[in-house]
Amino acid sequence: MYYYFECEKIGDPLSFLSSIKKLRASKTRKKVDIDDKMSKLYIKYVDCCFIKKDGNLDFNKSKLLSSRLKQFKKTLDKKLIELRKYLVEAHALNKDSVVKEIGKDIEELVNCLNKDFSSVDNIEDLDSLAVPELAFDYCTHYNNKLYNV
Repeated sequence: MYYYFECEKIGDPLSFLSSIKKLRASKTRKKVDIDDKMSKLYIKYVDCCFIKKDGNLDFNKSKLLSSRLKQFKKTLDKKLIELRKYLVEAHALNKDSVVKEIGKDIEELVNCLNKDFSSVDNIEDLDSLAVPELAFDYCTHYNNKLYNV
């Protein structure tokens, strides 16, 4: 099986295709080694990538960053819903210190994507970009605080 990146014309978004037959390389088609780390990233973000005039692969930084931020936003929205649920429960249980802590966490989460990510300029760094506030396990933390579970 052969794998290729292909685009309509130079600079257009890529598509990833496979073929049983070996296809001829051209200015708009490039053979891909799917075991290569960089190729895997270009496959993962194929809608943000293109073939340059010199025949090399490149990516649209702003489009890729926007894609990553959309992923973070989805996670953020889920975390906020989860924290608001715990806020109501903490208030119902009259645990004022926990209510304040959850309020602080909600405020930090709301502002966690207001960072400057413009200095990240390569596809590997954009792929590994992380927001620590979104990785925290609020469920376990607040279940322990509220219910001593």
